[in-house]
Amino acid sequence: LYLGASLRLKLAALEQEAVAEYFSRTAANSYLVPCSLNVMETNILLEMDIDLVFPVIDLLLGGAGTASEEARELTEIDEEIMQSVTSLIVSQIESAWQTLNVSLTAGRGIKPNMIQQVFTANEKLVLLVFEMTLGGTNGCISIVLPTSFVGFLLRRLNAMTSKKASSLRPLRSPTLRERILEC
Repeated sequence: LYLGASLRLKLAALEQEAVAEYFSRTAANSYLVPCSLNVMETNILLEMDIDLVFPVIDLLLGGAGTASEEARELTEIDEEIMQSVTSLIVSQIESAWQTLNVSLTAGRGIKPNMIQQVFTANEKLVLLVFEMTLGGTNGCISIVLPTSFVGFLLRRLNAMTSKKASSLRPLRSPTLRERILEC
């Protein structure tokens, strides 16, 4: 709606890997935004291919949303625009996790060499990789979660489902007299 263009988002992969492995395969020009969680003292990370960043910026500025031919760094204006886009993505994630009382606060974009400041070196990560098609441009957008947060989410979900199940009362069994009367 905000972009005024066709956008298709599809879950492409769900992966688990160590921070060092993730750090080694992250492209040098990826757009990375750490987001702090209100429920734990940890962060999640949003990663967007640079191939998608420039078409998004172009669409928001009234262009056709074509991919940039030249590889370049984001300018301060690009960073400000992407900060707004990131805020929209974070609000959508929050609305999906609304029943779990999880809220996120988006930070500023970081360089890939700063990933080690977001996650501890021995931490395992869960990656939700989405394939995104914007107009004629394809790329990936990922949500990187620490496994400790994934465990927290699973425990919350299990507690909520068990609470719902316990709140249901079984129907009382009819007495013998009631069963005979029904015959």
